[in-house]
Amino acid sequence: NIEKSIESAQNKLLKTFEEPSKDAFFILTTTNLNLVLPTIRSRCSKIELAKLSKDVISKFFDGNENKEIITALSDGLIGKARKLSSFKNLKLMFDSVLDCVTRLSSSKEVLAYSKKLMTFKDEFSLLIETFSLLVEELLYLRAGKDNLMRLLSVRQRLSDSVRDYSIKALVEIQNLI
Repeated sequence: NIEKSIESAQNKLLKTFEEPSKDAFFILTTTNLNLVLPTIRSRCSKIELAKLSKDVISKFFDGNENKEIITALSDGLIGKARKLSSFKNLKLMFDSVLDCVTRLSSSKEVLAYSKKLMTFKDEFSLLIETFSLLVEELLYLRAGKDNLMRLLSVRQRLSDSVRDYSIKALVEIQNLI
């Protein structure tokens, strides 16, 4: 996860790369190459690994009650899926975002939902990814492409609220996310 290193740490690593011992090998991983300094990228051989299919990810988490959520949010990355599986409040957070997306009927309710969602502030990026996923699912429903949905267990609940959103509004929300 080299992309999680701050710039100064990556710069210090460059010194090690410039004068390695003969037997030294470094394996750096990243899901976002753009967050790695160009000077490090230029000194590395790159091997791109294909994302795993949702079926493969799903089978890996058979028996996990959050399998569908993990599979949908993992984006084909097994490391990300494993991290999601260790998040104790994944289902609670997902249900909170789902409530917000499906039950929010006016802007006056935003404050109540924001207080509830603040309990997950330490997992803010996951919270945003969950919103994005649910908006994408609503877009599939609204466009009549429900066969592309990844979250079949909440299909009915999303179907009941999709009429409250226009495609234009969903696209704007997705762009903002």
